[in-house]
Amino acid sequence: MNKKGVPSIKPGLSAELNLLIDCCKIKLGTKAVEQLDFEIISQINWNKFIELTSKHRLFPLVNKVLGNNTDILPAEIKEEINRKSGKNLKLMMRLAGELKLVHALFTSNNIKFISLKGPLMVMQFYGNFSDRQTRDLDILVSKNDVEPAIRALQKIGYELQDTYFLKNPEKKSLYFKRENHVRLFHHEKKTMIELHWAVSKFFTTIKTENLFKNAINLDFSGDQFITLNAADYLVYLSIHGVYHQFELMFWLVDIAQVLSNSKIGVDEILARAASSKCKSAVNVSLALACHVFDIDLKEKNPEILPLTAKEQFLYDACFASMTASVAENKSSNRSTLVKTLKKRYNHLKFTFKMTDDFKSKIRIANSVFIKPYVWDEDQKLPRNNFIYLIQTQLKWIKLVLTGRMKGDGKIRH
Repeated sequence: MNKKGVPSIKPGLSAELNLLIDCCKIKLGTKAVEQLDFEIISQINWNKFIELTSKHRLFPLVNKVLGNNTDILPAEIKEEINRKSGKNLKLMMRLAGELKLVHALFTSNNIKFISLKGPLMVMQFYGNFSDRQTRDLDILVSKNDVEPAIRALQKIGYELQDTYFLKNPEKKSLYFKRENHVRLFHHEKKTMIELHWAVSKFFTTIKTENLFKNAINLDFSGDQFITLNAADYLVYLSIHGVYHQFELMFWLVDIAQVLSNSKIGVDEILARAASSKCKSAVNVSLALACHVFDIDLKEKNPEILPLTAKEQFLYDACFASMTASVAENKSSNRSTLVKTLKKRYNHLKFTFKMTDDFKSKIRIANSVFIKPYVWDEDQKLPRNNFIYLIQTQLKWIKLVLTGRMKGDGKIRH
């Protein structure tokens, strides 16, 4: 720990990762370009830097920080970063147009929705489409509006990717206990929409109806949208990032950006987190932002740090995940029986620790048994739920034993 109570930087980070973190600090205003360590820059493997920037989806940020600095970037690297950033800007503008189409579609069908992340969040907290990378749309509706929303999107060309959700209606009560969204894809537009009925499948205390109740209005290209307020966004981004162990750094940048571009106080964020019973995840996220990006929240909010033993465990796992190399991530998905079982155990242990309430832990336990993805689309499911759950476990074990289950929990086809 340093004097401010933030865990000190761990040694062993590559020159490429250090430069990427420095770019984030410069964008967030905690470091100046003039303070860049040119000794580190001289050691940069620029191909690895591009790989890391791609992994963490930070091309727009790096382009903003280094794009005009000819003393740092080699010409071909500068051109690549500029090309990727331009491609992202075109995608963001296309997604913004699609979001307006969804707004008109849902309004005509009396479906109330909140746009999560994506173009609306970028305008809310970044102010410019060119400042953040994205690739799909996340839409939040009430559970009662899920099927009407699916039907409305299907009418304009979207296809349900998670077909089990509508194909087996008798199992829908089980699916609702495991998942919090379904995916729809438009093949002509190459656009993915994730349709959520909850912002998390494990943090059960964050109620969708409360998010709608606390939502604010935001004008977006002439239309009135509703979106999360800053406190709810910080909580949402924190639980989302911690669940994914902040594998992608741009999730942590989002948290830092909301902190710096809103008038929200950390005490209000912590109060909202406490009422939602997810204070551990929020504490870990704020600690990571303090540590990685040198954001100083400690003096005004001494209750953030030091972390509890449980929070330190979560913090260490998130930091290790975020700072892992591209090669390490690829290697971790190579499936052997022992590695797959160990990784699934560690994942389960982490998810149990990241939640603060008993009901969420029950939900996590349920997810162990409800695995709709192990069933082929043409398979007939047992009507009895107990038999279905038993057969589901047997199918999962078979996938593991035959090497088809990857370390990240996805099936190798």
